[in-house]
Amino acid sequence: MKLVQKLTLFYLLLSLVVLSLGGVFYYITFTQLIDKETDYELNGEVGRLSKFIEKGIPYDSLTDQRVQISLIVDSADMHHSRAFKDTTAYHGPSKAIIHHRKIKKTVQINQDWYHFQIYESVIEPLDTFYGTFKATLVVSIALILFSLIYSFFVSKWLLQPFHKALKLIQNFNVQTSTPIVTEPASTSEFKKLNDFIENMTHRTVTDYNNLKEFSENIAHEIRTPLAIASGKLDLLMQNSELSEQQIDWTIQSQKALNKVSKIQQSLVTLSRIENKEFNHIADIQLSHMIRHICEENADIFELRHIHIETELATDTVIQNDPVLIEILLTNLLQNAIKHNLSTAGNITISLSHTKLKITNSGYDLHATTEILMQRFKKDSSNNDSIGLGLSIIKKICDLSNYGFDYSFDQSLKQHEITIELS
Repeated sequence: MKLVQKLTLFYLLLSLVVLSLGGVFYYITFTQLIDKETDYELNGEVGRLSKFIEKGIPYDSLTDQRVQISLIVDSADMHHSRAFKDTTAYHGPSKAIIHHRKIKKTVQINQDWYHFQIYESVIEPLDTFYGTFKATLVVSIALILFSLIYSFFVSKWLLQPFHKALKLIQNFNVQTSTPIVTEPASTSEFKKLNDFIENMTHRTVTDYNNLKEFSENIAHEIRTPLAIASGKLDLLMQNSELSEQQIDWTIQSQKALNKVSKIQQSLVTLSRIENKEFNHIADIQLSHMIRHICEENADIFELRHIHIETELATDTVIQNDPVLIEILLTNLLQNAIKHNLSTAGNITISLSHTKLKITNSGYDLHATTEILMQRFKKDSSNNDSIGLGLSIIKKICDLSNYGFDYSFDQSLKQHEITIELS
């Protein structure tokens, strides 16, 4: 729900509550006002009739269906009294019993006491209630219509700078190296928002370019000395005068250099994934790519005596960056090879339209899935692992909105990684 719609809804709810309470208050006040005015008129009528009697006009000549006057014979201990009451009585013009207001009053006129009882028709309470309800309903409907029209124009006009700024943020791409430039706004809050957006995007682009330049420079600067050192070690290995211990040291040094090179390549790959540099979307025949990667690793399967089986749906097509998916599949396969049995291992790759599953034989890694997903977290028994493979896989799955699940079957001694493609 949009902000304007929420504000309008809250305003309407509050207004309806206030109008409802106002309607009740109006009904009570209007009823009391009618009673007060009617009582005033009834009391005045008693005064006028009393003056007629005082002038000698017979009281019974003043009596009718609405006015009842009686002479009190036993006037001992009499005193002035007055009372008003709501009642129902017959109404001649309408020929119906309707709501009346009645006064009962005892007064003394020329040493005689008279009892007055006068009726006055008033508006029915139900009519007053219906009138109040209709008025409140009309005002409520008018308020709702006005609020809807108001919210529409507010959304289109008053919040236009906010929508423009939001659209700029949605279309912002740090890789374009262009900070956001907002349009001038007349509202002070939107001015502050635009200034904040411009400053933050400028800082983000600057930091991104600096980090990217640093990553590229460090990758290049590390790659060159690593290649030189590796070449020197290869030349040293060809020296026939080296002792067995020196050869062993040279081999260990070569392995360490290779591991540093893999770490450097993996970190660069992670950095590119996090910066969303793989954004060339295309249709990918996933089964063809899996077969191609398996063929590239056929020598490793043969060397490690690993039996591989594939169950691939040939018509599975996904939309993603081909380089990114190749990195994902390569790391999945390398992970299955690395954590497999030393001899007579197996790998099973199954692909359906919605799911990719890779199962491999191996030993328990003695670590939770959350720990294995972290960088440089690995099984302590595997010294060859650099601890970045699963981290890269998880990053790619998160970026591509793929589901990821890892499990280990103790009874079958099998690792299983499942990726939900949709």
